[in-house]
This record gives sequence, C-alpha cells and structure tokens, in this order.
Amino acid sequence: MRETAAELKQLGVPLEVMGAWAEDEPVPEEVDLVLLEECRTAVWAFLRAATQWDYVTPGLGRPIPLGLNYLKLEAAIRMSGVTCTPELFEDLRTMEKAALPLLAAPLTEPRHD
Repeated sequence: MRETAAELKQLGVPLEVMGAWAEDEPVPEEVDLVLLEECRTAVWAFLRAATQWDYVTPGLGRPIPLGLNYLKLEAAIRMSGVTCTPELFEDLRTMEKAALPLLAAPLTEPRHD
C-alpha cells in the first residue's frame, strides 16, 4: 500500500483523495472525496494503465483520444500483479468513459477535475 501511496503522490493526487493510503501524511479534517476500499483496485489499475490510451492525430491538429487500448491495458494490469476480472474490466471501462471527455476537451477550457 505504501508503494501505491507514493505513486499517487507522484501523479499529483491530493492527500484528501488518498485517504488511508497516505498513512504517514496528515489528512485534513474536511475531505471532499474518500476512495472506498472496494474501488481501490480499479483506481490503482486505471492509474497504472495511464499510458495505454490510443489517440488519432488529424493532419497537424491536436491528438484526439479514442479510448484505452484493451490489449495493452490487460498487459499493464497483469504485469502489475493484478488479476483482470470481468468486474475490474467494467470498472475500468466506466472510468475510461468518464475520462474521455476530459482528455478530449480543448486546452483552453478549464478542467473540472
């Protein structure tokens, strides 16, 4: 779990979001989001697969995200020591669906993440 907390910190995840994963860190009294135990494996797998997105670049335009490359996603998860179950895959697809509009948003729009 300490390795996961260190990775989340490197990715810039706020301590409030990490909750109990940041055991040695002080957690502010007001917490906007707590990562539930049953969600941790899926979130961890999603973060580990952050480099497995497929993009298309039209001409000289900005790359457009198409979604996660599921073959590479499975390999990344498996090599991280996590078993990719149908339930985990559906959780990852849910997060992918939520992330796509944020990744595709023009850089001039403020992001709400």
